[in-house]
Amino acid sequence: MREEPLESFWAQLSDDPAATTRVWLIVPPDEVKLKASEVQAAFRDLDWIAPLPEHFLHVSVWVGATAELDADSASRAWADVAPFLIAYRRANCFHDAAIVEAHTSGVPALVERACRHADLSLLLPHLSIGYTRRSEAADPLRTALRPFREVDLGTGIVDEVLLCDVPVAKSTFLRPWRLVGSVSLDG
Repeated sequence: MREEPLESFWAQLSDDPAATTRVWLIVPPDEVKLKASEVQAAFRDLDWIAPLPEHFLHVSVWVGATAELDADSASRAWADVAPFLIAYRRANCFHDAAIVEAHTSGVPALVERACRHADLSLLLPHLSIGYTRRSEAADPLRTALRPFREVDLGTGIVDEVLLCDVPVAKSTFLRPWRLVGSVSLDG
């Protein structure tokens, strides 16, 4: 169990208000988003955790491995990937975020086909539900999330992956992202 304080997610954001990053995203179903808000309510009294607004809830398709992948290349790489299921369950925390685990074999399949040299052992698909604004002790967040350790937010079928420019500046983070492209999974 982590003894060090949680790290500040906000500290890594840019000071440049125009800063964005291009990311492949999976948007969860509305029912999952609604249930995620119930988990977020558990840490609403922790002012150092920024709950993600509904429009920002997503599962990233591993930023580091797929950042340079454009829509045409992704469409070719993912041509044989069929729509897949994600089960959203078990609230938890990372070193800088509150998350719900995203159980699926589909995200690793996307990453493997897009980036053959990727170390899939580092891939932990998840739905972030809150980011740390500053470094704080982990125990208050652990305590808040404990009743949701076995929560089941539901499942969703992924049949499309979105390529988006996401604002990553301290002043613009959590604003809606800009859709750049998408790939339908027809495999």
